[in-house]
Amino acid sequence: MTPFAAVMSSLSIAAVHLSTNCPADRAKVASAAETKCYAMEYGGRERTLRIYVPAQAGRAASAARDGRGASAARNGGGAGPVPLVLVLHGSGGDGGGMEWVSQRGFNRIADREGAVIVYPDGIGKSWNDGRPDVSSAAVKESVDDLGWLRALPAALAVFNIDKKRVYAAGMSNGGLMSLRLACDAADVFAAVAPVVANMSVDLAPVCKPARPIPVLIMNGTADPIMPFAGGPVKVLWFKRGSVLSTNATVARLAELEQCGPLRNDGGLVSDPQNETSVVKQVAQCPGGARSTCTRFAVADTRGPVASPISRRVSWARSVERSTQTRRSGSFSRDTTCRYRWRRGRRL
Repeated sequence: MTPFAAVMSSLSIAAVHLSTNCPADRAKVASAAETKCYAMEYGGRERTLRIYVPAQAGRAASAARDGRGASAARNGGGAGPVPLVLVLHGSGGDGGGMEWVSQRGFNRIADREGAVIVYPDGIGKSWNDGRPDVSSAAVKESVDDLGWLRALPAALAVFNIDKKRVYAAGMSNGGLMSLRLACDAADVFAAVAPVVANMSVDLAPVCKPARPIPVLIMNGTADPIMPFAGGPVKVLWFKRGSVLSTNATVARLAELEQCGPLRNDGGLVSDPQNETSVVKQVAQCPGGARSTCTRFAVADTRGPVASPISRRVSWARSVERSTQTRRSGSFSRDTTCRYRWRRGRRL
């Protein structure tokens, strides 16, 4: 039996079992998935998720079960505890769809870093991210997504998960959920990375992280759904709550840790060849720490033919490339705010 198969066959110990109930299993995207569908019971519900385990993470889990993990790691065997990354889909999506939309980029990171990647499924293709005035299944049914996502790292302990390297990233509704994890589960998650998501006006006043937590925010100034300047989140004629602006989201996170205001660190750096400019802002925090916000303004070179929705999806797929100006065209006047409390760390 391969290490991967051995790990998967033992997941029932953690109340996670093979399943065919993942939404993606009933869609065409499942045929292109590199993950497997699993399910577990939580809060009286069956919760489904897709899991990607690279070879080295599978070996680490096998070594841990055999009692060889610590010694193998000391001897350079690479079988020490491994990182865990939860990737949360947006409203109307699912875990398999998120794997597809991200072009399996997180899986490639896992191959490189030895991380376990989990694509959870929200109830009714939605997350209960703290906005009470959203007409979604997760909100209407008061789904305890916070509790489930907090419990997932322990439920996946068979993979020899490093409790100090548990991360969450999410897009849109999933991004707002990751911000809720920063506020209410900083004791579990080492860092979060919301994409096209600002902090909701409902979460902001009650956000109290248990510790300083690194946050990476990636938003577009021309996003027609998630307003960069704050206000109602609109999908066609439907309103889905209200959010702070990206600047106010950053300011609120800094305020929670008693950091000073963001100030420009140097001038605007521009590259006339690709119409991209960068400005770095820094705030001083207690104990000599610094919070940093780096803004990337990227020109839209594709013209008016791309719809707002396609630009938004493209942004989610290629955020890293666009911020590095390899592909300047995800949004008109894109701005990415890379905000963090302290020096970042590798997976």
